[in-house]
Amino acid sequence: MSQRLAFALLTIVFLVAAPATAGAQAPLDERANARAFADIGLRLSSAFEAASPAMDAGFAKPPKCLQSGALARRLQRAPERRSALLSDFYATQVIGGFARTVDPAIVQGLADMHAIHTAENGLQGGRTAWRRIHGVYSRFAALPAADVCAEGRTFVRNGLRRTPAMRRAQRALYAADHTGGIELRLARAVKRLAELGVPAADADLFDGPFSD
Repeated sequence: MSQRLAFALLTIVFLVAAPATAGAQAPLDERANARAFADIGLRLSSAFEAASPAMDAGFAKPPKCLQSGALARRLQRAPERRSALLSDFYATQVIGGFARTVDPAIVQGLADMHAIHTAENGLQGGRTAWRRIHGVYSRFAALPAADVCAEGRTFVRNGLRRTPAMRRAQRALYAADHTGGIELRLARAVKRLAELGVPAADADLFDGPFSD
């Protein structure tokens, strides 16, 4: 067989086989994808719910040094915008503990979402929102656990100038306040999940920390 004939035969085989291969690809089952996304959302919601009591308790019972004693009295005399810096620092400590607790669930949830092949803009946007949520919580989780009272005393001694730990905490808060589009993407994802057949009660839980 000549090389030219062999090449022609291979070309014919390729042209005949190619459409069959393309046709064999099953269309995306977006309703099944929506159900899978919703199930991931349910697991994330459960993880957040389980970790919330500890965070609520932290906010409900700040350290005694912030409520009474010399440090508390000094903060009461300080301008509110300065004394609030220490309150913000304590808040980041509480959120940091919460973030470290839920981080494994978010990481696993994102891995599971990325394993789902979907062409739905709403579901893709929901996945992007959770990726950004992880970015926010990662900043808080990375903050070292600190002695808030000790930081407060240093803060006062230094003329109400922020300590290095307080500056890191402020950067985390700033980043959290300037992460746009999360809520809108989650709302669109919740809406699309419902449109694709997910019960409203399950779809509503997909927005995790932004749930009403």
